[in-house]
Amino acid sequence: YVDRFALLSVVIVAACSDLDDFPDDPPAAFSSRLETLNVPRDEDDPSRGSVDLDYRVYQDVSVRDGERQAPRGILLFHFGGPGTQNAITLQTFISLVSDATFEALIDNYVVVGLDEIGVSAGTRLECGQDYTPGETAELRDDARDYAESCAGSSWLEEVDTSRLARDVERLRLELGYDSVSFFAISYGAQVALTYGALYPEHTGQVVLDSPLDPSPSLVERYFAQGVGFEAGLERFLAWCDENESCAFGDGDAVGEFDRWLEELPDEVPNEDDGSGNGGGTANGATDEVLVRTALNLLFREESWPSLGAQLSAIRAGDAEFPSAGDTLDADAFYATTCADYQAPSASELDDFVEDLESASPRFGPVLRAEPFPCESWTVERDDRLAWPDSLEGQPAMLI
Repeated sequence: YVDRFALLSVVIVAACSDLDDFPDDPPAAFSSRLETLNVPRDEDDPSRGSVDLDYRVYQDVSVRDGERQAPRGILLFHFGGPGTQNAITLQTFISLVSDATFEALIDNYVVVGLDEIGVSAGTRLECGQDYTPGETAELRDDARDYAESCAGSSWLEEVDTSRLARDVERLRLELGYDSVSFFAISYGAQVALTYGALYPEHTGQVVLDSPLDPSPSLVERYFAQGVGFEAGLERFLAWCDENESCAFGDGDAVGEFDRWLEELPDEVPNEDDGSGNGGGTANGATDEVLVRTALNLLFREESWPSLGAQLSAIRAGDAEFPSAGDTLDADAFYATTCADYQAPSASELDDFVEDLESASPRFGPVLRAEPFPCESWTVERDDRLAWPDSLEGQPAMLI
């Protein structure tokens, strides 16, 4: 993903700025700092106090011709999720882009990554247990247990995308700029579009990368993702069979991947079983880990040789599965998702599992469990944002 961020940051500059306005000399100085945004804990009850949300900001602080440079407003990066730690992810992104790109960005914008309620320190939901769904027959019970364990969180009612958009507006007022532009990835598109719907007069340029469509129902969302992921994997495996530069599969990438998937357990093994599939490594080898490892490098064909080499090395026992990292908070992910969508019915979920595993046999077993906690979610919403039928009236977007 970060490799894509670095590439597409060039697109941000081209889409959000007039290249002729870039200075010949790069910024002489910039600041990078972690700040806090004070927001009301409960928007309807000021007596409940306030809370600080972390945000990372990069800003040009040079002085040219006797005047400090005036940026074109805020450029907010949202890296998806929900539940992503945007402040720390922005640091990783900035460390990888070229100096010229970085200088062009901060010469025009105050670059910001904001951690929302549920992610920022001091606002974590801290559900009573992890969501670790078992077989299909156990999904509903596992999801209900998880949802009930979250019910006692004091932050649960404050987590949703509309609230995040209002906190972005509070950030704009705090920093004192007229507009917020967005570079939004996946779920980040939902944040950008929500802000644009609530504050069109303050919405600047918008770049949406791999945007999550906020319009379908929850089960339609995961079904579409599963079908898309499956199609991407099939294209990669077909490319592997046709290109000598692919190190995986030795001409039978589809068969090799499916055999490997069949061999891997559903749960993390306790010790190495000698199978050569990574069992017992620190990262754990499961069927879910395999498909998520493939997913991380599917999006760009330029990454496919790297993906083939990685899968080949892991399959041979010469490497381990990469760590999933901890920049996404699972509790915040489910809390926001369940707040944003109407709860699916039992019949919708049953049909979803059957349809998804048929249409997406490799990713279906991974994604089938995702919407189930929302069936039993304890927070009822009556203020969900109604999505417009079109984007008419929204600012110009690059998708």
